[in-house]
Amino acid sequence: MKSVTVFHNPKAGDQAHSKKELVALIERHGYECRYYSTKKKGYKNFKKDTDLIVAAGGDGTVGKVLKRLKTRKLANKIPVVVFPLGTANNISKSLDIKAELRVKLKVSTKSATGFA
Repeated sequence: MKSVTVFHNPKAGDQAHSKKELVALIERHGYECRYYSTKKKGYKNFKKDTDLIVAAGGDGTVGKVLKRLKTRKLANKIPVVVFPLGTANNISKSLDIKAELRVKLKVSTKSATGFA
């Protein structure tokens, strides 16, 4: 089974987005989901054997995740998907990422990893 590792900032933005919702979304599409909150210790020590990384939060979350991937020398080895859940989402706006989460997961996994 393909795996998706989610790094989530549950306090990002003004909208409700829970761990339960994100995990269910990913598992409903047939993937194993590994969830890490960026607000809890231990998220930096994630398992490297994943097929896709999801950065779910705002600009700070995206920056933390990308920096951690670079530190662990994984920056060009695992595709990263951004779920823009923050207030400003400047990174996502610059990259024209604005799709609804369910659609984004299906499209992103298909184009980034060749499975969907």
